[in-house]
Amino acid sequence: MTTIAPAVKTTDDLLLWFLGYFAQKFRNRAIVKGGMVLRLLNSPRATNDLDILFVPFSSKKEILPELEQVLADVDEIESQVSADSKCIRCRVRYGKLQIQIEGTIAESCEYESVSTVSHGAPLLLAIQRRDIALAHKIGAWNERDLMRDLYDIHYFISVLGVKPDLLTLEERLRHVFSGRKNRSKAMTMSELIHKMELAHRNLDAKRLNEELGAILSKNERAGLDMKIKTGLYRLMEMLRGN
Repeated sequence: MTTIAPAVKTTDDLLLWFLGYFAQKFRNRAIVKGGMVLRLLNSPRATNDLDILFVPFSSKKEILPELEQVLADVDEIESQVSADSKCIRCRVRYGKLQIQIEGTIAESCEYESVSTVSHGAPLLLAIQRRDIALAHKIGAWNERDLMRDLYDIHYFISVLGVKPDLLTLEERLRHVFSGRKNRSKAMTMSELIHKMELAHRNLDAKRLNEELGAILSKNERAGLDMKIKTGLYRLMEMLRGN
């Protein structure tokens, strides 16, 4: 059995512990994506989820038994694992702390390495390549219209200086999912830019503050609407080829 370090006291601690544990068990077959990528790159935005891309797999059934065993080997946690058409969901409870791990699969994924420290121990983690991560984040915003996605886009562009991978973004636009039945349709880059123009023009500072209140401090939210507008403008210029 594997025991969680006694220094794990917060949700952030638990997420980081599982990052190190997964890196040890799966190595570069478990690639970090989603909001945790930005946390590892010093974003102040909090998250309770850990998004992992498992490679190289063509079916969730290939990784599911190994993932269940890896979780079962951790002492003092309760875990529930389920799978649907989209992903594998692992709900983990350790004392009063709760996190969710979402796993998806792919045949391959381009990644880069980032170092961090967990309770005094250095970790080298595989994260989704940043330009690809940004393209997927744009695709996610396009489908679900969440303010946290706009914040992440701003952070990638304005803070990290990342440009989106256009091939990945174009692939996302071929299958844009929306509605209760989650049906997909194709979308052009021009249509995406027009949607961004509307978001830029109509950005609601009140809604932004309300949606990000639980994951960003008050100081971080001050003037954030103007920063996000700047990031959106830069992104639109990139997509126009300027």
